[in-house]
Amino acid sequence: MVYEVRVKNPDGSESRFELKRNEAIELGDVITQGTTRYMATRVLPDESDRFDAVVEAQWFAGPVQHLGRSE
Repeated sequence: MVYEVRVKNPDGSESRFELKRNEAIELGDVITQGTTRYMATRVLPDESDRFDAVVEAQWFAGPVQHLGRSE
C-alpha cells in the first residue's frame, strides 16, 4: 500500500512524504520516516487516486529540528 503522509509543522506549514507499507495504517499507528516517528491521527481516502490513503500525522519521537531561533 502507498500512503501520502501529511504532518503539520509548529510554524503552521505542512510537510508531506510518501510511505509504502505492506499493511494498512490505522488511527494511532506509529509511522517511522528516517530517524523520526509520527503518530497517525487521521486516515482519509485519497481523492486524487494516486495513493491508497492519506494519513494525517503528528510528531511522536525523534530528532527535533532547529527552527532558526537564536539562543
